[in-house]
Amino acid sequence: MLKNLAWQATDTLTRAELAMFHAQGDEISLTQDDRRRALDLDERAWMAWTDFMADGPLPSAPAVPEMLRLLAQTTFCLSVVAERRAVAAQATPNSDRLRSVPFPNVMVGLVF
Repeated sequence: MLKNLAWQATDTLTRAELAMFHAQGDEISLTQDDRRRALDLDERAWMAWTDFMADGPLPSAPAVPEMLRLLAQTTFCLSVVAERRAVAAQATPNSDRLRSVPFPNVMVGLVF
């Protein structure tokens, strides 16, 4: 019974972290492919985690602790991007400067 409760807690936590990641991605209009690349997942791993979010089984790769670390780090970076865009939008409404807001180093390879 204890093992079952631990797995349920892990499942719930992982789904919550993925939901938070996707909410941040939605906030800055990140495409699905950009989200996959932000987490540095290949197509197969991305599909496994996407299936997990649709009530599928827990993927084996990357391992849950690694995926939780990736999600936390990347979600934080996305929140920084969203905040910087919001500040830039307040400073210069209706400006093209929104796309030139600097991104954290972790997100350098992404196109937003």
